[in-house]
Amino acid sequence: KPDEFSSHLVLENHVFVPLLSAEEKKEIQHILSQPFTHLGLGKQMTAYESEDKQYVLKLFNPRARLKDKSFQDLKHMKSLCTMKWFSSAYFKRKERLLKIFNRHAMAFSKMKEEAGLLYVHLNPFTAIDQSAHIIDKDGTQYDVHLKNVPFVLQRKVELAGARLAREQNPEACYAQMRELFTIRAKLGFTDRIQTLHNNYGFYGDKAIQIDVGRINFSQDVLNNPELEVDRIMTSINRQLSSRR
Repeated sequence: KPDEFSSHLVLENHVFVPLLSAEEKKEIQHILSQPFTHLGLGKQMTAYESEDKQYVLKLFNPRARLKDKSFQDLKHMKSLCTMKWFSSAYFKRKERLLKIFNRHAMAFSKMKEEAGLLYVHLNPFTAIDQSAHIIDKDGTQYDVHLKNVPFVLQRKVELAGARLAREQNPEACYAQMRELFTIRAKLGFTDRIQTLHNNYGFYGDKAIQIDVGRINFSQDVLNNPELEVDRIMTSINRQLSSRR
């Protein structure tokens, strides 16, 4: 239920987020005044699509989500019944959330356009005193007060897989992806998971990283961004080849 997304962490943490102007914040409030319908459930966040299909509201999952296949594997099922798993899932919840908060704050501060980020609410100073009308996947409707709910507002993009599937001449897409990775690498950021079809998309002719929950700063990447870009493009070309 959406009320589970409410978190005291947003009231006490000191994650730095650049503040928007009054006019920019007014525009965010206008976007959030429309209904949002369940779009998808990820490991870190749950996504809702705006009525005009231009924006995505993401709420941070209070606990790491278990995949369906976890319940089909007896060995994995046994591991879920251990004190080690409970410790990781519940006692380290704050540590897990703050790590994800910091990564989104970092993306919003340094690569907002490349991540399609419009707003992140991660501390008391970014609070918006209004409710969002949420329609869950079963059709249940809620009004979620956003002041105490950490959230991310992002542009809705066309997923990279869908764009590449319909492009007869994908070279332009590859060039846009390379430009995104070059900008990211020159900032010193890397991402250990390069799942092209799920984590990236296109907003118009601009490649966007829609999942920044695992980005990290690396001095090695900052020192040699070209090596990082070549590594990523090699990985992506391998993914594309396997799907042909």
